[in-house]
Amino acid sequence: MKNSGASKVAPRPQRIVIPPKKENLIHDCREIFAHQEIIKNFVGRDLKIKYQRSILGFFWTLLNPLLLVAIYTVVFSEVLRFNIPYYPIFVLSGLLPWNFFSQSLSTGSRSITDNSGLINQVSFPLEILTLSSVLSIFVDFIVELGLLVGILLVIGWHLNSSIMFLPVLLLMELALTLGISLILATLNVFFRDIQHIISLLLVAWFFLTPIFYAFEVVPARYMPLYKLNPMTGIVTAFKEILYYGRFPSFGLLIYPLAISLGVLLTGYLAFKGSKGVFPEEA
Repeated sequence: MKNSGASKVAPRPQRIVIPPKKENLIHDCREIFAHQEIIKNFVGRDLKIKYQRSILGFFWTLLNPLLLVAIYTVVFSEVLRFNIPYYPIFVLSGLLPWNFFSQSLSTGSRSITDNSGLINQVSFPLEILTLSSVLSIFVDFIVELGLLVGILLVIGWHLNSSIMFLPVLLLMELALTLGISLILATLNVFFRDIQHIISLLLVAWFFLTPIFYAFEVVPARYMPLYKLNPMTGIVTAFKEILYYGRFPSFGLLIYPLAISLGVLLTGYLAFKGSKGVFPEEA
């Protein structure tokens, strides 16, 4: 006799699968912006450490490039006889953007390894470490640039409406610098020789950038090679605005602009693809 009261097997509840949250560039930018207080704290910390126990403190921001300009003026204007009027202004208008670039790469390349202990203690987007490292140098750069513009206005230098283009130029260089710093910070986690290589590379890069000499004196056969250097266009554009008092040509900036955006995207992707192993490797 069949048991009519046999219990029926209850249907298994349907499993709900929540798809993983997709992260993209926009999401990451929002995540970094949400941690802006951490960025401010890191930038403030770096600035305090930089000028800690310094008698002149923040005045070194302008004094250091002025001393370098004095040396370059004696060597290149008096000894090598570079015939460039108002040579200190010519050099300073190119030296300030270069100092920001070179100092940012030096510190940015170590931004992860120097904070390896912090990575395992606090949860935040690791891009913030490199970003804040670059921004702390950028603050110095803005102060130096503001003081230079103020001095030029006081002495009656021929500044005009072209100075309104400076913010665009600043953002372009910031994008280039941050992109390269992200790449170097990533590589330095796995290959510690990077921080030594970049020091040597920056010396050669400095002399291949028209800072203490005019771009026009470069021999024609080397001109295509010089134009491959994105800092050539950026430094020359700063000189066009601050020294010559005119707008830089579009042809001068189209290549640096493309390189800056491309390098920034490459740096973001390289950093994003590798940061998962930073806590173990740094």
